[in-house]
Amino acid sequence: MKEKILTFLKTKKRATMHDICVSLKVKNKSDVLVVKKVLNELIDDNKIIHAGDYFGLVENFTIYTGIIEVKEAGYGFVSVDGLDKDIFIPKDFINDAHNDDTVKVVILPRFSKYGQKDEGCVIEILDRKIKKIVGVFDGKKVIPDDKKIDYEIRINKGQENGAVKGHKVVCSVTSYHFDYITCKVDKILGHENDPHVDILSLCEAYDIPYTFPEAVMEEIKEIPDHVLDNEIEGRVDYRNLLTITIDGDDAKDLDDGVSLEIVNDKYELYVHIMDVSHYVLEGSEIDKEAYFRGTSVYLADTVIPMLPHYLSNGICSLNGDIDRLTITCKMTIDKKGFVIDSKIEPTIIHSNYRMTYKNVNKIIDGDSIYPDLHKMVFNMRDLAHILKNRRMINGSIEFQTLEPKIICDPDGNCIDVKPHDRGIAENIIEEFMLIANQTVAKTIKNMNLPFLYRVHENPDPTKMEQMVKILKGLGINPHKKADQISQFELQKLLKTVDDDKKYVTNSVLLRCMMKARYAKEPLGHYGLAFQDYTHFTSPIRRYPDLTVHRLLRKYLFDYEYDKSYYTSIDEIAEHTSKTERRAVDCERDVDKMKSAEYMENHIGEEYVGLISGITSYGLYVMLDNTIEGLISLQSIKGRYIFNDELMQLVNPYNGKTFRIGDKLNVVCVKANKALMQIDFVIKEEE
Repeated sequence: MKEKILTFLKTKKRATMHDICVSLKVKNKSDVLVVKKVLNELIDDNKIIHAGDYFGLVENFTIYTGIIEVKEAGYGFVSVDGLDKDIFIPKDFINDAHNDDTVKVVILPRFSKYGQKDEGCVIEILDRKIKKIVGVFDGKKVIPDDKKIDYEIRINKGQENGAVKGHKVVCSVTSYHFDYITCKVDKILGHENDPHVDILSLCEAYDIPYTFPEAVMEEIKEIPDHVLDNEIEGRVDYRNLLTITIDGDDAKDLDDGVSLEIVNDKYELYVHIMDVSHYVLEGSEIDKEAYFRGTSVYLADTVIPMLPHYLSNGICSLNGDIDRLTITCKMTIDKKGFVIDSKIEPTIIHSNYRMTYKNVNKIIDGDSIYPDLHKMVFNMRDLAHILKNRRMINGSIEFQTLEPKIICDPDGNCIDVKPHDRGIAENIIEEFMLIANQTVAKTIKNMNLPFLYRVHENPDPTKMEQMVKILKGLGINPHKKADQISQFELQKLLKTVDDDKKYVTNSVLLRCMMKARYAKEPLGHYGLAFQDYTHFTSPIRRYPDLTVHRLLRKYLFDYEYDKSYYTSIDEIAEHTSKTERRAVDCERDVDKMKSAEYMENHIGEEYVGLISGITSYGLYVMLDNTIEGLISLQSIKGRYIFNDELMQLVNPYNGKTFRIGDKLNVVCVKANKALMQIDFVIKEEE
């Protein structure tokens, strides 16, 4: 029968079950069941495809692979690289695929009274997006935290793992069905209202580990808690050089220290970075875990470190008044901001002061604290100003964004949200780290050796065109076509923007930018206007920096120039770019969640905000404290049409227009921590 079916299908591009039964002269139900069994065997043998109502030879179909987006109504669209349009999948042809699954599809021509319309059919699910679910157990089912999961989540009987109603749980999927998923409980995080369970839930959702394996903790016991005498050999001794660290008040993982002297009318800048590579050996259990994490993650008042606290807060932190092993980038810089000489060397330092941004800013503002540091601090201020001017001359873009600072009580409840303050001290450290990173990248590039770079490619031309239209809608005219706008033009543009529109304009520009990433090729950094750039200054909290330190040790200290490391650099670049994006997404969700938690206690209160985004369904408004909420289109009086080119809502009857950057008086009417949503309405008199 198999050969007869295959022979028949060679004569027809595709055939229904009825067509096949007619060709085989099958009439009774028992024979039909035999045909079905044979067809399933042919499908399993990859001889034929079953797509919707049709069967056909594999060679008669073009098979596409892509990601499916399933809509609430049950139909979906598959996005395929190389195809201009997504493939439409009718509800009946979804075949148990769930949102964001990777699937194989074929296109089937379908005929209706409107003519031919191409529709796709899922023939195989290659990878399930939903493998793990975090949510609240209600005694029978799990209510998922991720509201995009609109399937019922059932727990297999006997696999509750001790969970009771109200527990926040982590589940693994055991089977998929058309409209529900069955799971078993793997872990109980605690009661949904327990302190910090909300943040742990997001860590689980993003697969960010927050505990260290036993093998890592055992390995740590072999690492000393102080610098040993035999570790100093071969290092340049800078312990008599005045050195300070400058970090936030609550920082405990101190990567960098700085020293500054003026010699022959030139600045001698020393950027000392903790030599983490001395303690975290390549291939060790600590190293494997650090690579897996990729970066430390900063979630409200919680830090998920890349390295265990014994290292990140202890022997690998530049704590005050104690010897530490470092790698120092020493730079001679002239009064125009050019690095005219540099040297990278293994060193030992003794940090004289553990300074904070707050205290350095006090010194600059005229406070008499730490009198023996005044001369160096003011020289640091002057050098940072020179370096920043040099960047601006080269075309560096100074984006100004509002970052929220989430303030929590001891139980993890959000009690305030406000913008991160940035003073001169923060700018000093930023400029010193930028010039050190650039100098290290140039040094290795000139040696023509494999390296790990931080790159930021030119903006997408299509997005730049849209940006120009949006800016014109804001009353800002770049006076040039999108493909003619350089970094210098963006610099000038940002300087001309009114203060009340500065941050939203920056936000519009940032949307046009490519995402910075790690790469083995020196592709340059568009935003900073650097031809060569890397990340060298934070090896405690970023794996790429740790990799850079190892390469510096290999090339500059041990004189090993083996290029076999090249392949692994590519893998490290790709992996750490992904872990960085994962951390950023998780941090953003925590900020949204905690902001909503804060606003739950401020329902009915009035605020002044700026329109920060416009969509077809409403207006996003940002308050002075950085909290952002939505004004739904339905809540706005009158009829408005969304202009997606100019990003405006326009009333066609009276011409009233909402634009990005407009000020609005709003009232908070709803906030939901679980949904991470805040709803505003426009104050009535407006």
